[in-house]
Amino acid sequence: MLSVDRHIVTADHHSVSEDVADVTLTAGGHVVAVVADGAGGVAHARAAAELVVSSVMRAAERLADEGVAACARLLANLDLAMAKTASLGQCSAVVLVHDGLRSFWGQRRRLLGHRGGR
Repeated sequence: MLSVDRHIVTADHHSVSEDVADVTLTAGGHVVAVVADGAGGVAHARAAAELVVSSVMRAAERLADEGVAACARLLANLDLAMAKTASLGQCSAVVLVHDGLRSFWGQRRRLLGHRGGR
């Protein structure tokens, strides 16, 4: 069984950080982690990063159950929503799902990697 210790540290030379991260352990024993790097110097970058992180955390169980395709869909939908919403800035995001044996991860719309069964 996996366990999660939450220690999120950011190092930034700016007085305000646009970066947001979170990690959770799902009921099925998967670790779901997300890091969103708000684009510094762009208005509302922190809001974009917060949207990505909160959306991933709300969808954590589904991402773990449905695998790579669900992760890619969520990131694509968030990318489209940010492009259409003037009140949101820009961010890059990485999502990791791990069950102790297999991992998959994605960044924005592109699936970056996949190891293991699903």
